[in-house]
Amino acid sequence: MEIYRKGKTGLKAQQFPLELYAEHFDQALASPNLAVNGPVSNPTIQHPLNLRLGDAIWLKGYNLDKTTVKPGETLPLTLYWQATQSMAKNYLVFVQIIDLKDAHKAGQRDGQPNCGADPTTFWLPGDMIADRYTVPIEPNALSGDYTILVGMYTGDQRLAVHTADGQAQGNQIELTKVHVN
Repeated sequence: MEIYRKGKTGLKAQQFPLELYAEHFDQALASPNLAVNGPVSNPTIQHPLNLRLGDAIWLKGYNLDKTTVKPGETLPLTLYWQATQSMAKNYLVFVQIIDLKDAHKAGQRDGQPNCGADPTTFWLPGDMIADRYTVPIEPNALSGDYTILVGMYTGDQRLAVHTADGQAQGNQIELTKVHVN
């Protein structure tokens, strides 16, 4: 690896042996915060799924780094979507941290995939999209167990969810439980 400054100073390029620094770089600087958003190939998916939303979108799975969170913190979540055909509409994604018993929400994030950087009308058939969310947990969230719900919608119409063999699952997906304490 060569690191140098181009300019009027006339500095000589210095060489740093990669083998002495590569491990430090990988451990200290590479993190989920530097992970690629948008189209990816062969991602490592912690929790694989295979659920169809509407006619052309599949939720292939998700990554979740933690299942316990405090009020006022954030919950990082990565969803992996795949398109089977081009889309004419831009769908919004909803992620809710909700108590299904009483519909109390501890947190929510809605928006286009990757903060609008990867609208569904840009997706190509076969694309796998890494879609990252940082869901804020309400500062006054009650302690307890909540469910992470996800889905897609446009206007007031949510996309129907189906299993790979076509069984209807409603219009939202229950990913897993998280605990707020």
